[in-house]
Amino acid sequence: MSMVPNASERMTQIINVLYLGEKQVGLFVNRFTAEFMVPGFHSLFMDQICNAIRTIANEKQIEQMKELIEENTEAMERNDSVLDRFGTEDKLTGCLNRRGFFSKAYDLLKRSFVEGTYAVVSYIDMDSIKSINHFFGRDEGDLAMKKSSFHSAGSLWAGKHSGKDSRR
Repeated sequence: MSMVPNASERMTQIINVLYLGEKQVGLFVNRFTAEFMVPGFHSLFMDQICNAIRTIANEKQIEQMKELIEENTEAMERNDSVLDRFGTEDKLTGCLNRRGFFSKAYDLLKRSFVEGTYAVVSYIDMDSIKSINHFFGRDEGDLAMKKSSFHSAGSLWAGKHSGKDSRR
């Protein structure tokens, strides 16, 4: 079958505007001979063309979303790492705060505790540092906090806990 119709064959040319959502993405020009002009053929043909365009557009959008998700995941991991550190450690002493202490105690007991044995979990509440701050100033209170944490750090591990900021 020749691609170029002879003069006796009647050709029908149909021009369709192609849309992707509200956006016009092109024109599609069809030339058909009478044998292809059966009921429903044109509609089916255009549906296939439009679906192919939508699939390509969706694949591009999926790739963009994957890249965005990856960027956001990396940013969240960086932020979580910083927040976790600040959420469990005292800035002044570097020791664990209440949250960090109990989290580490729980993890350690969960991992190492053997049924039928005993475990001692204790922490030092340093609210008395408030009186040092009050009578001698904040710098002396900070020094007392640092020295106390240094001496308690010789144990298995040390943590700092205060219900309120005890350095005020």
